[in-house]
Amino acid sequence: MAHGNMFGDLAETNAKQGFFQRIVALKKRLFEPSRCLPEIELDSKFTAPSLASNAVVVKGAFMNYGSLKVLEDFNMTVPKGAIYGLLGASGCGKTTLLECLNGRKGLSYGAISVLGQEMPGPRNETKIGYMPQATSLYADLTVRETLLFFGRLIGMKEGKIEERSKYLIELLMIPDPNQRLSDMSGGQQRRLSLAVALQHEPELLILDEPTVGMDSVLRQLIWDHFRSLTASGEVTIIITTHYIEEALKANLVGLMRGGCLMAEDDPKNLLKLHQLPRLEDVFLKFCVAQNQSQIAKSANSPRSAGKIKEGMTVKHHHLKALVLKNFQWLRKNWITTMIALLLPVVILSSFGLTFGHNPTDFVISVVNLEVEPKSCRLEPIHCKSEQLSCTFLNYLSNKQLLMTFYSSEFEAIQSVRSGRSYASIAINVNFSRALRSRAYDWFGSNSYDLEHSTISVFRDTTVKPMSLYLQRMLYQILQDFVNNFVESCGINKNVVKVPMTWDAIYEWMNTDFNDFAMPGVLTLSIFASAIIGTSLSMHSEQSETIMERLLVTGVNRTELILSYVMTNSVVLFFQTFFSMVIVFAVFDTTMKGSLILAAILTFLGGFAGVCYGMLISCITHSEVGVCLIGIGTTFTVFFASGTLWPVEAMHRLLKPLAPFFPLTMQTRSIRNILHKDWNFLRADVYVGFFTIVLWAALPLALCFILIRFKRV
Repeated sequence: MAHGNMFGDLAETNAKQGFFQRIVALKKRLFEPSRCLPEIELDSKFTAPSLASNAVVVKGAFMNYGSLKVLEDFNMTVPKGAIYGLLGASGCGKTTLLECLNGRKGLSYGAISVLGQEMPGPRNETKIGYMPQATSLYADLTVRETLLFFGRLIGMKEGKIEERSKYLIELLMIPDPNQRLSDMSGGQQRRLSLAVALQHEPELLILDEPTVGMDSVLRQLIWDHFRSLTASGEVTIIITTHYIEEALKANLVGLMRGGCLMAEDDPKNLLKLHQLPRLEDVFLKFCVAQNQSQIAKSANSPRSAGKIKEGMTVKHHHLKALVLKNFQWLRKNWITTMIALLLPVVILSSFGLTFGHNPTDFVISVVNLEVEPKSCRLEPIHCKSEQLSCTFLNYLSNKQLLMTFYSSEFEAIQSVRSGRSYASIAINVNFSRALRSRAYDWFGSNSYDLEHSTISVFRDTTVKPMSLYLQRMLYQILQDFVNNFVESCGINKNVVKVPMTWDAIYEWMNTDFNDFAMPGVLTLSIFASAIIGTSLSMHSEQSETIMERLLVTGVNRTELILSYVMTNSVVLFFQTFFSMVIVFAVFDTTMKGSLILAAILTFLGGFAGVCYGMLISCITHSEVGVCLIGIGTTFTVFFASGTLWPVEAMHRLLKPLAPFFPLTMQTRSIRNILHKDWNFLRADVYVGFFTIVLWAALPLALCFILIRFKRV
């Protein structure tokens, strides 16, 4: 469309003034005078058009937030084909009125009709174009991507979206269609916001201060375009503004103050009727008259504004647009995406490298009173050896210990007390002879042989894992040493063996603690990453202004939740895949059962985290609250689900509750699959599947309940 044809002609506009002036007479005949209107005579010599010619009718509207009155006995009529300018100071109720017109808020009392349909009612998103006061767009999308996203939401064809986008970018002089919103100036962002409202060629445009931040040339260009749109009488535009000169360009103007409509007429007629040179003088005159008038109290007791329940119907084009937008965000923020994908890998790698391994290269203090350390000879163990103490210490050296030698047991013990070593080992004089005598005549051993064949250990028990490891290691080394010694003396080693036989199933298990803990850490890392990632991403989506614009286009929160379920499930799939590779290919965790079954169960745990993350974002709109709930949940589940320590060792009051935590039965099932090769038909496996599915379904159901009844 050429600009010459598109811009409205002022002479033609003047010829239409009589039509719009007749609206005043229509209002006087159809409605009782508003309690907000001061007693000022208006011109009533024009005949009224029919009701069918009205695009918007507001009658007796009250809007309260508790005791705060936002709209009071508000009456307004907007004919089809008109540009209606709503003039008033900030805080007078203009934005609230527009939210009632687009169906996002309900009145406390009164009636609203928009395009022949009572509001609130079924959505007219294809017939209404809305531009909120804030930009209300996604900062990471480019101009072209923004128009494509909102075009898809409204159900436009791809070809039509491209055609309209190209036209509007040229019309509104948006410089670079591939520029991100975050890199644009405030004025350019406002132009793009206006383009979104104009894109689907709606019958009714509701624009909240559309020209704020624009220069006079562009403002004039936009107003000329508005006139061209309304020239056919098929498009109606409602504009809020606090620019007086803009209000003069409207066909009708409503003067609004304190939630009341003080006057509604052709702006030129208002100037002529009140014989004032400027519209602000007219506005001031009405303000003074309003202050002086005694406004009668309504016989009704208006209720507080009710919340409008959203529908839960899922539309394919809404879901497609939202999911594609989410993946665009992941692509553009690839660093954040990579962090999200690799976070479980980093957690598992940190755990695998630092936890559950046997300690090495730690210091113990040694006192050998039998042989000087420098005099020790490396020789095979034999019955006649006089350096059995050296042989025993050689057994110790194979355990990668750092042995520091002292000349007295007192010095060695002091080194432990001062923290220089974890334990001291003292071997008495004549250790070899006493041990040999004890082996040959164990029943008749005297006190001297018993004392001098005993190794004294003094250890620091404040570091419990180290203390227990030392105890277990020294017992094992001493048992091996004594067994080999008595065999070299021709004695059956079973004579000195502890009278207990150990047999076991699943002997393929590694001896370190990682095999027990790794399945729990795997499920926890996926679960926690899903909670934090989902709750924070949904929190950013729930920016009040962006959400308002999405809901006006017909999107409901059910569709938003489903779009995030789909997007985060894809991310979760890759998180699970990378985590399984780290756990089983890199750290060689025991795996005797079905890897696929374990992977599915791990994925379901992450999905439960996604659902719980969405519930968190529904409960709180605070980023701090999201983080606190997410972190608190992670640590609680970490400690109470038997991840690192058996459930059987928990406090007696917590132990009965442990199976009901999200990951307890899931972790147990994965251990049974991997370590015992159990299949799905075993109760201890399928119960894990059942509980984690339940933990995914419950938060998801609560999300829908909160959406339906609480309007989060």
